Amino acid sequence: MSYGLYLIFSFLGLALTLIASFWTKNSFNTYRSLKTKRSITPIQFAKEIIDGEKLSLTLDYVDGQLTDHYDPFKNILRLGRETANEQGLSQLAVTAHEFGHAIQDKYGGFLFKIRNWLARFVGVSTNIGYVLVMLGLFLSYFDLAVLGLILFSATTIFMFITLPIEFDASLRGLKLLKKYDVVSDFEMGAARTVLTAAALTYVAGFLQSFLQLLYFVSLVSGRRRNE
Repeated sequence: MSYGLYLIFSFLGLALTLIASFWTKNSFNTYRSLKTKRSITPIQFAKEIIDGEKLSLTLDYVDGQLTDHYDPFKNILRLGRETANEQGLSQLAVTAHEFGHAIQDKYGGFLFKIRNWLARFVGVSTNIGYVLVMLGLFLSYFDLAVLGLILFSATTIFMFITLPIEFDASLRGLKLLKKYDVVSDFEMGAARTVLTAAALTYVAGFLQSFLQLLYFVSLVSGRRRNE
């Protein structure tokens, strides 16, 4: 497989990621000012969920837009500082999604545990894998290159496992919006749009990682056949 084809694969992966990111931001901004059935802020909603679901976690803030996240290692749920006190559908939908992860953690979801385990070393594994693939190809030591592929594939596996986790967190988030009577039926459809757009960023991330892995697999197998 040629380097030119690698550039094509990389461009496709990057394009998918950029499109998904644009769609997410556009969906978020579209419904950011939409008032919901209950006029509450994400921080107020978060406190209701913590009490109602009996969650033992800490609330914190993080800078930036769409940076809200749940940290399972520190048991902290971080809300975007600039949106935590806004009253809008998008903000509440994102908050509900992150609490979906907290609930996954509470009930010990199998895939959630696997992803947390992989997250501890996936970055290092991928970097080492890349070096071993290149070194194995340079030395024509294909067992080393195959080992590199296995390590390099950690990111792709991680992203693949992440997909059902993210979709499940969104479903749990929608249930929380309904359970706490935050949105009307119409607003529920808009919330689903926001969370679907956000989930597609993970789909794009997986495809980008998979395309890169596919290139390296083809590169190693092609070089081996030519030796």
